[in-house]
Amino acid sequence: MRGFVRNIRLLINAINSVNPMGIAIVALSVAALALLGR
Repeated sequence: MRGFVRNIRLLINAINSVNPMGIAIVALSVAALALLGR
Protein backbone atom coordinates (compact mmCIF):
# COMPACT_ATOMS: atom_id res chain seq x y z
CA MET A 1 0.00 0.00 0.00
CA ARG A 2 2.88 2.35 0.75
CA GLY A 3 4.23 1.91 -2.78
CA PHE A 4 0.80 2.72 -4.18
CA VAL A 5 0.68 6.02 -2.29
CA ARG A 6 4.19 6.82 -3.46
CA ASN A 7 3.19 6.23 -7.09
CA ILE A 8 0.17 8.49 -6.65
CA ARG A 9 2.41 11.27 -5.30
CA LEU A 10 4.78 10.92 -8.27
CA LEU A 11 1.80 10.98 -10.63
CA ILE A 12 0.41 14.11 -8.94
CA ASN A 13 3.79 15.84 -9.18
CA ALA A 14 4.10 14.95 -12.87
CA ILE A 15 0.60 16.18 -13.70
CA ASN A 16 0.92 19.30 -11.55
CA SER A 17 4.10 20.31 -13.38
CA VAL A 18 2.21 20.15 -16.70
CA ASN A 19 -1.28 21.21 -15.70
CA PRO A 20 -1.97 22.89 -12.32
CA MET A 21 -5.68 21.97 -12.53
CA GLY A 22 -4.70 18.33 -13.02
CA ILE A 23 -4.06 17.98 -9.28
CA ALA A 24 -7.75 18.51 -8.53
CA ILE A 25 -8.71 15.88 -11.12
CA VAL A 26 -6.22 13.42 -9.66
CA ALA A 27 -7.44 14.10 -6.12
CA LEU A 28 -11.03 13.39 -7.16
CA SER A 29 -10.06 10.19 -8.99
CA VAL A 30 -8.02 8.99 -5.99
CA ALA A 31 -10.94 9.70 -3.66
CA ALA A 32 -13.25 7.74 -5.99
CA LEU A 33 -10.79 4.82 -6.03
CA ALA A 34 -10.57 4.89 -2.24
CA LEU A 35 -14.36 4.76 -1.92
CA LEU A 36 -14.63 1.94 -4.47
CA GLY A 37 -11.79 0.06 -2.83
CA ARG A 38 -13.62 -0.34 0.48
